[in-house]
Order: sequence, then structure tokens, then C-alpha cells
Amino acid sequence: MVYDLTSLLTTISAGSASFIAIIGGLIATKLIDINNQRAAVDEEMEELADKRGYIEAINDHLGLNLSMDETLDFISDHCSVFFNGVMKPKMEKVIFDESLFKDLDGSEDLDGISFYWNLAQEILLFYFSSVPFDRKISETEEAAVWNSIRNEFKGSYVPEFFYNGLSNLIRDMRYYIVSGRQSIIIGESILEPSPIAKPINGYGISVEASNEWANELEKNLNNIGFIEMRLEQLSEKKKQLTHPRGLKTGFALFGLFIFFCVILPLFFVPFQTEDCRVYLIVKILFILILSTGLYGCLAYLISMLKSKTDN
Repeated sequence: MVYDLTSLLTTISAGSASFIAIIGGLIATKLIDINNQRAAVDEEMEELADKRGYIEAINDHLGLNLSMDETLDFISDHCSVFFNGVMKPKMEKVIFDESLFKDLDGSEDLDGISFYWNLAQEILLFYFSSVPFDRKISETEEAAVWNSIRNEFKGSYVPEFFYNGLSNLIRDMRYYIVSGRQSIIIGESILEPSPIAKPINGYGISVEASNEWANELEKNLNNIGFIEMRLEQLSEKKKQLTHPRGLKTGFALFGLFIFFCVILPLFFVPFQTEDCRVYLIVKILFILILSTGLYGCLAYLISMLKSKTDN
């Protein structure tokens, strides 16, 4: 009697191949979905980072403008000290020293005021080294001097309102500056010049514009805070979007399943024998191989799903 296992072996091979195709498709779909989600998170994080950088650049610009406006107000409040250097026979720069100003309440941007005070001092010295003290200059000459100043300091960020504020301040104070300088040169007094009265007019931007800048700066800071919070959320989400644990082990398991349950049965096709014992051994062996493979694959899938649930 001839015993035939061809049908059983081809069924095992075909069924195993279908099982692997279905499971492999599910896993591949899951991996592709994870990669797509990570790519979407990376893209959103990159967009938020670019937006944060843009807002920070705007804030830097606004902060500089507010510091300059605050410096102009500060200079107009301390004209005696600010113009003291140019009223001396040999003009010198008055370095900012916060100890000179006892009325600071701590809310000022001392670093900004210090920087732009010293910059304004350099502009002041450049101006009075370019114009004569002993005569009134025309508007054309005045404009030419300030154009030279703009070219000299074009490497520094100085907005037009700062030049205009200094120009108006020097114009209003020029009489006092020249008078004080001349009185020292001719020896009328060995004392420091009498304090210059604070100008009546303001020299910075309008209060409305300053408040608008301050409000925009605060709004941008809040937006940056929201962006930082969102970036933290996305970072945590990205950490959770990881590949399933034991992925390499799963691929190895599926590879063995394919070899023993798909490829190996085909090596025995067609399989016919007259020995009942051989027939039973081969039949039981392949059924055990199939059962073991299915159990291993299902156990791996269950552990993967359990790990996903735990995360």
C-alpha cells in the first residue's frame, strides 16, 4: 500500500505562507505607521523650532529698541553727566557707571542702558569732533555730520529713532554745552559746569509706540512659552513612538517559521512511501513543526501587544 503526504505537505506550506503574509502585513503596516507618526512629529517640531527662532529674533529686535528708547529717556534725565565729557577742554568719554545714578529703581535694563549709553557717548564725541564750537552750523552741515555718523556706526544696530533722538537732544543742549565748555576754557570757574536742566521734550519714541512694543514683546514671550510646552509634549510623544520590543527576535522567529513550515515541506513534495511507520513519523513531525511554529508566532504577537499596552 502507498501512503501519500503530498496534499498534507502542500497544505501546510500554503497555509503557513498565508499566515506569514497576513501577520507580516500587519506588522509592516504597524511599523510604517510608527515611522509616519515619527516623521510627522519631527516635521512639527522642526516647524515649531523655526517659529520659535523667528519670534526670538523679533524679540531681540524689540528688546534692543526698548533698551535704546529707555536709554534716551535716561540720558535726558541725566544731561549733566552725559554731556560733561564734551564740555571739558579735552573732550573725553563719560563711561556709564550705575553707581552715579542713585535713582535707579532696579526695573531698568542696566546692561542695555550701559551699552547704548557708551554707544551714544561715542556718537557724541564723533559729532563734536566734526562740528565747530564757535559758530552755528547750517542744516546742510548738520545733516552731513549725521550722515557721516551713520556710516561710521553702520556696523552696530542703531535704528533711526535713536539717531533722531540724539540729534534733537544735542541740538537742544548745544547752547548749554558750548557755554559750559567755553567757561571752563577761559578759566571762569575751576568747578564742574553747573547742572544742565532736563529738556522739556521727550527724545525717544512715543509712549503709545513704546507700550505697543512692550505688549508685543510680552505676547511673543507667551507664544514662546506655548511653543516650548508643545515641543516638550512632542518630545515625549516621540519617545513613545518606538518599534515593538524584541523586533529582531520576531524577525528571526518568522524566518525560522518560513523555513520549517513553508520551504521545508516543499522539499518533500511529492512524498509517497509504502512504509507506514515512515509515513506516520513524517506526518506527526510536520504537524508538530507547524503547531510549534504557530504557537511561537502567536506567543510573540501576544507579548508584543502586551508590551504595547503596558507602555
